[in-house]
Amino acid sequence: MKTAVIFAMQKEAERFIKSYADVMPTMINGIPFYEITDSLTVCVGGVGKVNTAISATILHEHYRPDVIINAGVAGCLEDYPVGSVVVAPHCVQHDVDTTIAGDPIGLVSTVNVREFYTYNPDNTLKVLTESGIESEFGIVATGDWFGKDFDRARWVKNEFGALMCDMEAAAVCHVCLRYGTKPVIIKVVSDHVFSENQDEEYIAGVPLVSKTLTTATKMLVMHFLNE
Repeated sequence: MKTAVIFAMQKEAERFIKSYADVMPTMINGIPFYEITDSLTVCVGGVGKVNTAISATILHEHYRPDVIINAGVAGCLEDYPVGSVVVAPHCVQHDVDTTIAGDPIGLVSTVNVREFYTYNPDNTLKVLTESGIESEFGIVATGDWFGKDFDRARWVKNEFGALMCDMEAAAVCHVCLRYGTKPVIIKVVSDHVFSENQDEEYIAGVPLVSKTLTTATKMLVMHFLNE
């Protein structure tokens, strides 16, 4: 399958990109796209739902992938070790609230979806596990919010059953739903949302887990390119 990968930040993507031949990006509307091969494109789309949705849309319009992998670091709502790999069976948008119109919290009314399901998560978990990368399932709650408010974080955890908080995953799933393509979401724990030292954990955690993130992403890319 023709495969694309969206990272939010260059520091998440650079090890993965450098593991291939030296490829210069094509800039489209200010966003770098790395065409590794005819069947593999990597994008550094920027942080947040809107940046991610724009990047995913450009990927669809210019590169026509069959599957999009959103790979990145994220904050954990449980006490999982830094570097733990999580596969999302589905994602939610915790900052969507049209309850005044009678909708359930988190429902995206234009597509009437609250849970944005990913492509064959059982298989994704199997591929990683058989590659020696210990992984487990966890719901990812997406919103334009860095989880500093403990009360809000507890509500996200309880309302949606979320394990991870990020700012991109559900946006990728949302765009893929519109285009009828296959989203795959993997997140690596970089910090803990309920930690008093979350900022320090995040700053230290991103470079610490970049190797794990790269290895997991490459395993999935090789699988989907051959599927």
